[in-house]
Amino acid sequence: MSTKAEDLIKGNERDLITHAVHNMAGCPPASRRWAQMGLMRAGYDRLVAACPTRIYDLRDAGVLNPKQAGTIVELTELVKSIDDSHEDFLYEKPEYDTREFLWSHAFEGDDWRAVALTARRALRLLGRE
Repeated sequence: MSTKAEDLIKGNERDLITHAVHNMAGCPPASRRWAQMGLMRAGYDRLVAACPTRIYDLRDAGVLNPKQAGTIVELTELVKSIDDSHEDFLYEKPEYDTREFLWSHAFEGDDWRAVALTARRALRLLGRE
């Protein structure tokens, strides 16, 4: 594969990871809607699939700097810890597809606040070249 094609693939991976981080960075009302739309699951799955091995590969290739990679891995570990401690941590049961869910208190705990703040920090770092 040519260097140009490899660079394109790495850039695309960075974009996908950035989108996954963004999915974790929303305020609680946005997170509730994104959960209904499947974006929280998509972001979680993408982060878990990439961390830590692929994130470190991208760091080693110069696509991510060490601080960016470390923050993304930290974010993924936070989200995985919520997954381990909550049965339906992404609120994916059918009863969460209602409009009332949008006014609930889902994604408002200290654990999700830590996720959102870490994700926002990661987004700020990803925005810097």
